[in-house]
Amino acid sequence: MEDHTRCSDTDDPLDSFKLPKGKGGVSILWPSKWSSKIKKLKDGNERVIAVNITSTNDICLINAYMPTHTTNSQHEYMECLDIISDIIQKYENTHKIVLAGDLNGTLQTSRANKHDKILRQFTGDVNLTTGVEIENTHTFFHHAGNSSSQIDYILVQDKNLVAEYKIEDKSSANTSAHTIVKMEITCQMTNTRYSSKKNNKAKFKMLWEQIDKESYNNAIQQDINLIEQEKDVNIQLKVLMETLNKAGKRSVPTKLLQTKGPKWKASPEVLIILKSCREIYKKWQDIGKPKEHHLAIELRNEKKKLRSKQRAEHAIDRQTFYQQIMDNPNTQLFYRLINRGRSNSRTTTNCLKIDGEYIFCHEDQRKRFAQYYEDLSVPKEEIYDNSYLNLCKIRQNYVQEALEEYEHNPELFTDTDIEKAIDCLNTKKSPDEFGLTAEHLKYAKSTIAPAMKTIFNNILIHRKVPLFFKSGILTPVLKKEKDPTETSNYRGITVTPITGKTFEYSFLNKLMIEPKTDLQFGFTKGLSPIMASLIISEARYEKKKGNDNFYINILDVKSAFDVVQHTILMDKMLNQEIHPIYWKILTELYSDLTTKVKWLDGISKPFQIKQGVRQGGILSTHLYKIFVQDLLVELEQNSIGYQLGNIYVGSPTCADDIAFISNDKHELQLMLNVLGRYANEHHYSIHPTKTQIIDCSKNKK
Repeated sequence: MEDHTRCSDTDDPLDSFKLPKGKGGVSILWPSKWSSKIKKLKDGNERVIAVNITSTNDICLINAYMPTHTTNSQHEYMECLDIISDIIQKYENTHKIVLAGDLNGTLQTSRANKHDKILRQFTGDVNLTTGVEIENTHTFFHHAGNSSSQIDYILVQDKNLVAEYKIEDKSSANTSAHTIVKMEITCQMTNTRYSSKKNNKAKFKMLWEQIDKESYNNAIQQDINLIEQEKDVNIQLKVLMETLNKAGKRSVPTKLLQTKGPKWKASPEVLIILKSCREIYKKWQDIGKPKEHHLAIELRNEKKKLRSKQRAEHAIDRQTFYQQIMDNPNTQLFYRLINRGRSNSRTTTNCLKIDGEYIFCHEDQRKRFAQYYEDLSVPKEEIYDNSYLNLCKIRQNYVQEALEEYEHNPELFTDTDIEKAIDCLNTKKSPDEFGLTAEHLKYAKSTIAPAMKTIFNNILIHRKVPLFFKSGILTPVLKKEKDPTETSNYRGITVTPITGKTFEYSFLNKLMIEPKTDLQFGFTKGLSPIMASLIISEARYEKKKGNDNFYINILDVKSAFDVVQHTILMDKMLNQEIHPIYWKILTELYSDLTTKVKWLDGISKPFQIKQGVRQGGILSTHLYKIFVQDLLVELEQNSIGYQLGNIYVGSPTCADDIAFISNDKHELQLMLNVLGRYANEHHYSIHPTKTQIIDCSKNKK
């Protein structure tokens, strides 16, 4: 399902249990297969929303939750009607108008409070009716049985639009004070397709805090000795992963996260009351549902008990959560608390638009994403200058030939190296494609460290990286405030095997990469991107004292991490003065890479990655900084750019986001020329729409 929703606390989120009465929200929901035909309209407010439905008769559907009738509610009620009137006037000449919702006023003449009179006057002025004659059937029933009325409507201007209008009987399981109002309208949407079936498998979470640690380590110890008997690193690693998986299933309890059916998981006590409601309702229905019958009163009391039980369980759950924060405060619980107060922004869509065609089938969407990322991973050598690339290839061929006769092994891994790497892993993350998480390693650190040391040292000795390290699962993550139907608006985040991450952490310490510039503030220990903005602010402040010009050029590399040329990157690593075998292992890590796309509970077929550093890899950010740092070094060594006193600050950078600072427009152009040459040599492009020049000159006209 897709939705268009606004709430009274959209701009200032509140806990749902603290919302004042009559201050909920309003929502329009539709099947995902209709998404290409429905457009959310910006008109309205937190009580009134609208969508445009493209069909044989274009429809403007307005949904309203009108203010509750109180002593001083007349002004707010009329204000909402004015908003509805504006929407009707805007669209009535091109669309069929449909108004639906809780109007908190009745069209029946049997009642005449302030809201009723205003509503009847308004519907007459804009020619809104139910389209057909309806009985005096009530849609609202006070929980205490004090009153009932007809205040929920679906209204149209064109009576020919209405095929059927129906007010449903109140269900036994309906704990709301309102019943369902349905209208079938005569229109048709073409070219819609059903999405593929959803994954109805139950999902479970491993409760690592309840692990039987002794049993877990004993189970691992029984099988892990087999690793020493194997010589092939692929087989060794497979044995290790299977051992960890088997021990985890045996020693770690699980918790049901998602049921096969609806997301709401009713407790056994709630299910008993719900069953009682249905039984009483069935008996009451069989005798014609008389209002004052003892079964009607019994059903009302049982529903009240059901609502109370649900609220009590919510309160207990909330109080338990707060108590956990008080007893054991940690970052994870803190962010859970923050997320409870936030609205859930949609990060995926059930409809993708490819070359003007709408794709609804989940399997087809996965294929399109795989095609997009596979195309992104193929080097486009024909559109760039290949002179530097060819020199890199020649140099590396000589190095590879020399390494065939090189027999000096580097410093090998120790148990301490492995344990430190395991300590660096982040917990409470998604499992990799082999079902392993950081917890599998952390709870058996001392047990598995010798085995992992053996595997990692075999990698160095035999100069062969396991195929398991070269695979990954890529999840498309929607960029902030981007159109979810466009594949290019998704950033590919790759989950690599947890054993591979452990190796990369261990290997990173061996590489001992040292930055050659102080102006790279992204992903750098001890530095923060805010320092880059401080440099720009200070430079601007200095220039404010005089009348000099001041220019800031903001640049962004297009798909930066995805288009890193592997050959050029490895050539950069040759200049880092690392051990030759370490360089050989790096080239092995970045050859024959494969990835699968995970999208809507399904996984695509694997495809090759021929360029780029994987977003989510441990080495990726460090390698990317090396890939671009020569540009910053060249500008600094030639003093091209702004100087703050005698300190060069002309190119503060945060990963792939670069800022050029200069007080001379000709110098700024020179910096851009250097960037253009460097980008062309290194086979990447600057994003045209994200690149801006800001003229901060004091005497700018």
